[in-house]
Order: sequence, then C-alpha cells, then structure tokens
Amino acid sequence: MKLNRFVILSLVDICMAQRWKLDRGCDHWGAANKEKLKVAFREAVTMAGTALDVLNKNPGDQKVQKMVKHIFGDDEKLVKEAKEILGGVKKYDDQPNPYFDAPFWRNTDLIVYCDPSNYEEHPDKSTHKLFNLDLPKGSPHKKQHDVCFAANPQRDGNLVMAITLRSEGVDRKKYNAAIDEWKKKGSKGTAPDERAYIVSREDIPNTMDLCTWYLRDVFNTNAGFVTVDDASIAKVQQKSFLDTIPKAERAVDQLVQSLAGTFLHELTHTYLGGRTFDYSYGWVNSGKHHPRNNADSMAQLGVAMHLFKKGYWVDDDGNVKKIQK
Repeated sequence: MKLNRFVILSLVDICMAQRWKLDRGCDHWGAANKEKLKVAFREAVTMAGTALDVLNKNPGDQKVQKMVKHIFGDDEKLVKEAKEILGGVKKYDDQPNPYFDAPFWRNTDLIVYCDPSNYEEHPDKSTHKLFNLDLPKGSPHKKQHDVCFAANPQRDGNLVMAITLRSEGVDRKKYNAAIDEWKKKGSKGTAPDERAYIVSREDIPNTMDLCTWYLRDVFNTNAGFVTVDDASIAKVQQKSFLDTIPKAERAVDQLVQSLAGTFLHELTHTYLGGRTFDYSYGWVNSGKHHPRNNADSMAQLGVAMHLFKKGYWVDDDGNVKKIQK
C-alpha cells in the first residue's frame, strides 16, 4: 500500500510518542475536572523541561545554587542524575493519547486511574488486575491501597496521594535463590536487595492511581492546588494560610503537593521517568538527608526551578520569596 508523506510522518510520530491516557474512571469527576487533570499533567511535563533549562542556563546563579544545594547537598552526581530523570519525564506527551491498548502496550506507556476500578477486592487481598499483582491483607502495599481509596481517611499527615507501579517486576526465581543462599550462610550481612532483581516487562504499561481522597480535596473542597500558578504562589506566602498547614510542612511543600507537583513526583517513578523511590518527603527532610533517587526531591527541584523562572526562589526554611532585582 502506498502512503503519502504526511501519513508516514504522522505514523512515525504516533510510534515514537511517549504515551499516556486517563482511564475511563476519570470521567466520574466531570469534564471540567478531567480538563484540570490534563492541565496539571501538562504542567508537570513542562516543569521537568523548565528545570533542565534553568539548571543549564543559570549554573552560576546564587539562588539556583542555594536551592539545588538544599535538595542535593554538594554531590554533583546527584544533580546529574536528577537531570537525567527529569529528561525522561520531559519525553511524555503533553496531551493524553486514548488510542492505545493491549496488545499494543509499551513499557513506556502510562495509564492514569482516578478510582479503584483497576483492582479486584477480596476478603484477604486486593488484586491489581493489569499486573495480576496481589496486595495481601496487612501488607504495607495493601494498607497504602486502603488509605488511597478510603472514603474518609485519617488525616495524620502521612496520607498517600497517588500510587505508581512501573512496568517492571521482580525475578522471583533469582531473588528467592539469592535469599536461600544468604540464609545458608547464616543470614550474615545485608540481605539481598529485591531491587537488584527487577526486570522489565516490555508489553506492560506503567499505572498511576490518583487517590480519591486527594482528588476530592483538589476538586471539591479547594484544599489543594491544581497548578503552581500566580494565585497558588501568592497564597503560600500568606501567613493566614501558612498557619493552617501541618507544622512539619513548609510553604513550598504545598506547591509540591499540587496536582501538577504530584504528577511530576509520580512520573519520576515510571520506567521512562527514572524509576525513583520514596525515601523521604518534604523540603525539610531533603535539606537534612539529600536522598539519592528520591521522587520527592525531583518534584521539589522541578517546582523550585519553575518558581525561579517566574521570579521567585525557596529559602532553606521552605519559604517562597520574590527575587529582588
């Protein structure tokens, strides 16, 4: 069959695009809120690109250096790794592509869920249907799942906002063999790290569950921000607002916890985005520990550099301040 040049180029674009889509369950929140999801996702991808741009073009700026040092300390290797991670996030399309499904999935694809429809619930477990992954009752992952989709979770400051599972799995045969060998040696030293036995699954997409309590807050009660825009920046500088946030959190944390910031955090967990982990949360903890390959550190960097481009910076205490010229 003969195709004209335009059709060929279009097909190439489709094949090369780093795709994502909103699951049908997101329709439950209404057209206006679904549009907010798209806007926030687009800003997350844009923030990744903005961070790279600011870091590359302003390496000697004192404000940029101070914010980067707060997050990563003096370790240039961590900054280099962060650039690579954000470069992966930047590859995602800024618009959803609803036209991909099994058996044409790729391990760079992403499906965003807004309800628990991707799980089957049983008395003793929840099962992630796409991955055929069981979350046994009492396990940490099952507890996270239950909080994520609870009607009214306890507000204890440790609420999970989203859960991302990447298109990988653990080679259980090799991992169990390593554990058996370690036990034969008397369980001395550090146990084998499960992460060392992760293998990619080429035909499975990444999945992201946006917690329903979090979406209710953002959409229905205006308890959170959709994007890091002028209005949200102005609000986190108001003392009356800061008096309402948890004592352990800072002004910038509220922007990192925006829907756009949450998307950026979660995107760094994906196979394409850098396969980060959750070692610590919050601006204060980053300043103390400088964790490596930490998702929240990447989101903090993205938000901080986004603020810099808009004429603001973040001090060591997490306050958002106008840059005085």
